[in-house]
Amino acid sequence: MKTDVDKTLLWKREWTALSVFAAFIMAVIAISYVEEREKSAWLLETDGAAINVYVEGAVDSPGIHRLATGAKLAEVLQEAGVKPEGRVDGWNLARVVADGERIVVKERKMISIVLIYPGGKRKSKAVPKGMRVADLTRHLALEEYVVVWGEKKRKQLREGDEVVLKRIAMQQEVEKEL
Repeated sequence: MKTDVDKTLLWKREWTALSVFAAFIMAVIAISYVEEREKSAWLLETDGAAINVYVEGAVDSPGIHRLATGAKLAEVLQEAGVKPEGRVDGWNLARVVADGERIVVKERKMISIVLIYPGGKRKSKAVPKGMRVADLTRHLALEEYVVVWGEKKRKQLREGDEVVLKRIAMQQEVEKEL
């Protein structure tokens, strides 16, 4: 039969082994944490030849973007990839961005309209809310078409509007006949 002294000695050995194991695990975690912090700090360091800009919101690649010193806002937005619903209207794209700057591209509301092509083909498209009829063909890269819009007073598109498109060549022929 084991004595109380043997049980106490066994208990102390188990706890000592457990303590050493726990200290080892904590040391491994601490070392990996320090290495990760150093790696992050290295990525964020600037050497004067580059700047870090944080971009978020309606972009394809949110996060930190490293660019050359003197980079313009247009370059940052191009690298981040602004989504079609991203709202950058009125921004000075030629301004120089600063190191550590945070840029938030807000999302504009989109509406759905129906384009009616020559021949009757109908296609649904999403466009920014408040888009003017005059800007529609340029926005959707439909340079070969002209918009036929019957409502003279209303200049902005609304949800569900149906827009008739005619080929520019057809429009010129109609004008010649008149």
